[in-house]
Amino acid sequence: GKSRRPQHFRRARAGAGRAVERLPHHHRGRRLEAERAAARVTLRTALETSDLDIRRLAAAIHHTESRWCERLFEAIRALQGEPSERIGSFYKEAMAISDCGVRLSFHNRGQGWIIERLRKTLPKIRDQNLYDELSAMLISHEQNIAMVTVSGLSL
Repeated sequence: GKSRRPQHFRRARAGAGRAVERLPHHHRGRRLEAERAAARVTLRTALETSDLDIRRLAAAIHHTESRWCERLFEAIRALQGEPSERIGSFYKEAMAISDCGVRLSFHNRGQGWIIERLRKTLPKIRDQNLYDELSAMLISHEQNIAMVTVSGLSL
């Protein structure tokens, strides 16, 4: 059947394999595990809060986090790798915070960790398609941080 992925992603995937292959395996897995943890935190936060503003914000961030999980998963598969099924330790740390607003603010710090890693990785990427995908991921995470900051939830 025909792929339901956007055309630009199919092109990126085709070239991403070679470039991601140059990243050590533990880096690929850690990024996916961190994204998966962040996606679960935002989903659980959206489901658990009674505050509609926090729910909307967490749901919007969850949408982008899920998209990046899928893209990382597919990039690893394109390399014939086996994506980790683990969830990063960030999940337990964040879920230990019962106040959903504080938890979302803590999530922002996790977004900062991903941004930091992406900024270190991007200069090493030679494949333009992968560079573009990871740059978009970086921008998306910066936008997530900005949304939480503007909401007043930022620590």
